[in-house]
Amino acid sequence: NPRGTKFQQSICTVGIISLIVKFSSPRYPIRIRIHASNFVRHFCYSNDYTRKMFIACGGLPVLVRFLYEDYHGERSRQIVLSSIDCIWNIFEIKSNPKNDFCRLFCKFGLLPRLAKMLYILSQDTKHDDVEHYIDRI
Repeated sequence: NPRGTKFQQSICTVGIISLIVKFSSPRYPIRIRIHASNFVRHFCYSNDYTRKMFIACGGLPVLVRFLYEDYHGERSRQIVLSSIDCIWNIFEIKSNPKNDFCRLFCKFGLLPRLAKMLYILSQDTKHDDVEHYIDRI
């Protein structure tokens, strides 16, 4: 949707991203964090330019922070899985080398948490969708 993309880019430009990502903090109720996660997801599923604007507005640390949610909590699990999908989509940006994103994500502590998530997912026998997320990691 071109109008939606323009709106997302406008949100990045005026600095609303930094306001919204504050609600990703664990000090807010899970309901609020889920809304913040859904908001972030819209940017990560947009075009390359919008995703790059999201990154420039400080979006990568938020994606890493979402991985620290409790995977075993049914409501917070959706935040973790959404974050994995979003990280995957960041790496799908074609106009930047993947190693640039690797460096940035490493700077924000992604690797230790991703390794932990891989272990947690590999132990999950309750959900049918874990293979999809293991493949993404």
